[in-house]
Amino acid sequence: MLVGRTLWGWQIRRRHVLAALMAAVAMVATLMVTVVPDAGLRWGLVKALRDLGMVEVGVEDADLSLFQGNVVIRRMLARPALGDVLGIKDFDLRFQWAPLLDKRVVIERLALSGVEIHVTRAADGKGFIVDGLPLALAGSAPESSNSVAWAFDVASLELTDSRLRLTDGPTTLDVAVARLVVEHLNSRRPAQAVVVALSGSLNGAEIDARGSLRPFADEPDFALDARMKGLDLAGLDSVAAKAGAAGLAGRLSLVASLKGAMAAGGLRIGGDGRVELEQFTLAAPVKAGAGSLALDVRRGVWDGETLSLAGEVSASALAIRHDQAQGKLAGLKLEVDKADWRGGRLGLSARLEAQGLAGSNGSDSGSAASLVVDAPELSWDGKLDWRGAARLAGAKVLAAGLDVTPDAAAWTGRLELAPGAGEPSGRAEGRLELGPLAFKGFDFAYAHRHLNLDGQVDFGAKGKLPLAGRLKLKGEGISLKEPAKGMDWLAMDKVDLADLAISRDGAVAAERLITSGMAAVRREGKGRGKGDHSWRLEARALRLDHPSLAADGGLAVSDIRLDGMTARIARAADGNWVGLPSGGGGDGGAAKSASESRMPALSLGRLQVGGGSRVLFRDNSLGEGVRLDVNGLDVTLSDLDSAKPDRDSPFVIKAEVGGASVGLTGVVHPFADVPGGRLDGTIKALELPPLSPYLAEGLGVHLRTGQFSGSFSGGARGGKLDGKLEVDLANLAIAPPDPNAPMVRKLDMPLETVLNLLRDSEGRIRLSLPVRGDLANPDLDVSDAVSQAVAGAMKATVLTTLKLAFPLAALIELAMDANDGPALSLSPLDFAPGTSVLNDDHRRRLEDVAHLLRERPGLTITLCGKADGADWPALVARRRAEDRPLLTRLERLVGIERKEAEAGTPDHDSLINLANSRVTLAKQFLVDGAGVEAGRVFACRAEIEADGGKGPRVDLLL
Repeated sequence: MLVGRTLWGWQIRRRHVLAALMAAVAMVATLMVTVVPDAGLRWGLVKALRDLGMVEVGVEDADLSLFQGNVVIRRMLARPALGDVLGIKDFDLRFQWAPLLDKRVVIERLALSGVEIHVTRAADGKGFIVDGLPLALAGSAPESSNSVAWAFDVASLELTDSRLRLTDGPTTLDVAVARLVVEHLNSRRPAQAVVVALSGSLNGAEIDARGSLRPFADEPDFALDARMKGLDLAGLDSVAAKAGAAGLAGRLSLVASLKGAMAAGGLRIGGDGRVELEQFTLAAPVKAGAGSLALDVRRGVWDGETLSLAGEVSASALAIRHDQAQGKLAGLKLEVDKADWRGGRLGLSARLEAQGLAGSNGSDSGSAASLVVDAPELSWDGKLDWRGAARLAGAKVLAAGLDVTPDAAAWTGRLELAPGAGEPSGRAEGRLELGPLAFKGFDFAYAHRHLNLDGQVDFGAKGKLPLAGRLKLKGEGISLKEPAKGMDWLAMDKVDLADLAISRDGAVAAERLITSGMAAVRREGKGRGKGDHSWRLEARALRLDHPSLAADGGLAVSDIRLDGMTARIARAADGNWVGLPSGGGGDGGAAKSASESRMPALSLGRLQVGGGSRVLFRDNSLGEGVRLDVNGLDVTLSDLDSAKPDRDSPFVIKAEVGGASVGLTGVVHPFADVPGGRLDGTIKALELPPLSPYLAEGLGVHLRTGQFSGSFSGGARGGKLDGKLEVDLANLAIAPPDPNAPMVRKLDMPLETVLNLLRDSEGRIRLSLPVRGDLANPDLDVSDAVSQAVAGAMKATVLTTLKLAFPLAALIELAMDANDGPALSLSPLDFAPGTSVLNDDHRRRLEDVAHLLRERPGLTITLCGKADGADWPALVARRRAEDRPLLTRLERLVGIERKEAEAGTPDHDSLINLANSRVTLAKQFLVDGAGVEAGRVFACRAEIEADGGKGPRVDLLL
């Protein structure tokens, strides 16, 4: 027993023992408080981690302060048998004990540093492996209805210099947390916002986020500002593969600002931001790529019922390909001012701009330099309603055998479209402006320089036509061709079509159609004659008032006005009409008859052709070409109506043909069962030589000169003709006819003699011919009329007839020429060879001729100079005498005579000039000396006759 003993000079008493025991207990307690918690914490961590399967566990330092509520762990490492090391560099926790008694967790600070965790999805996909240790996925235990909820008050949570690696098959997400801070997490203060801040990286892409949230409020809300730069999408390719995508690559960057709240009606969220994709590619399900893609959301709001957006989408070098279909865009920009989605209805205000568009699907393709679509008002609720505009430039479309190249197109208006079960239906109204356009398809080629369309069109409903509506059209530089046939069908400088109405039953009507610079029907190619490249019909202006086409094909026009028309009618050498396509097959006649039997109704109020119109006629199908120009053409035709076949349709035609005037008036009944009408017309001073080839072809007679004047009065009723043709022929002269010509063989005497006998005292041939027969076979035999006239003249002798016609019988002879045949002429003026001077006999005879002409004002005379072989030696001798007078006289004195052979070969031009000089002197005497009007004295072409003829002379032909 220690009480009462002495130790180190001190007597041990009871109080000393009690004090020592108390000191020992205090020391043990102190040791337990300072040493045991740290060791226990370390031992507990090691044991817990080993129980989880860690084969190697190390904790460098662990500090537990129970009184201060502080837990510190330094450099903890745990290594599983397989897998990565789980490590925590620093763990610092400060908490309060007392609130735990009230089920309150109060943490003043929780700081972790250097945490590295690797989470991998298990191979069977039913759980995760955390650093080699399986972690079962189980639902949380249900809360007891009687339990009291714990409260949380966390002043600060901080995670720094840490890394989390999530591996799911080939996909790895490497989350590096430079710093994560959560502050003011207090469940008992719901109005206090929790502040969150994060900086770090995701697979190497920088991440920065700042925000706040109120998770314990009655209506929880949040606000977040986030930024990410340069996320490599190739690392997410396996995730995209689960959605059927492959070959995902590119870099993603985003900046976003979000705000949201969970209200009674659901989640409300809004914000703005920008998402950018660079060098984006995708291999499946479609092959796609883009140099850049960007989504800029200026405003985005979701209130549980309505989604409202505003922003912009842009892209460059965008390409998409799927099977044989592919598309490309050099640039794209979509500006959305407003987009609202609510209850299946979309409201949109946006603008789309695209450049360098191109697309194809194997057989069809299209491209455009640019496309702009404005949609200030667009809605969709199962039907599309778009008010706005669209512009297209530099486009080309190859589809379904069509080749369309619109250089520029602009539309402004409204489009309503309902998809429907079959074809879509709807309405388009507004204005369409088309710049230069070329269209090839259906064997035709159409082009224009400019075209405007205004109005509205309804489409989609069933009918003969797929659309109906009312339009106004204005165009410039319009052309229509058929390249396969080498035909240009139509060209117009300008066209104005007002109030065009189109019905679904096929009826079409307009208020008016005005064109200027119109041309129609031209055949391309070479080698078919001059007219091959000329339009068959041209007009300076064309106007149609109230044209209409009925559903059954009936055509009606109230008024047609054609000004400055040029109609070219030409036949080539092969007999085909120039500028028109070749004829069809052998059944063309039957097809035409069937068509005529079903001819639709036709109604024309009035047709006017004027303004300097003309018709140019050419015929090269004969041995000699025919050229006939009809100028100053004025035509008026009115009251044509197939529904009223017996109605009179009056017409007036005025024209000039080579200086001749033509006037025709009358009425026609073209739609009667047997067409008919009446015609009164006159022709004055029509020159006949241009028509000579037709006489030569049919009768074997060529006209040298002649002028036709005449009139016709008559008509046709019931198919029977009844009329009278008055013929007046002046200065008619013919070339020597072929003896075998039909007309010559029919006559009883030479044709020239017949014509001379038909001429009256004025030298004109006047015939009055009745016209009988029917329309298909008119009875008008000119040769019979001529024969009758000649027979009447032959009641007396030819000489007696001539003496009665011309009192100066001494001047008259019936000249017979082997080449020219019989001709009525005066005695010629004979000249000495080589001379052209008029002698007294010439002047006396010319005075008699002048007297004859003055008595017969209707007579004319033609002077024809003749030279022959005798003229040339005399002409050479005369020129020699003029050039060398002295030598010539000396030769005559000594009796030297030059032979004709010494004159050399006759000079054609000199002999022609000699014959012309004789005619000129004779004409000057008649006009200047005898007072005959110059218009009654004619000169024909000089001729050189063979030797043995009638000698040098001037023939006087009446």
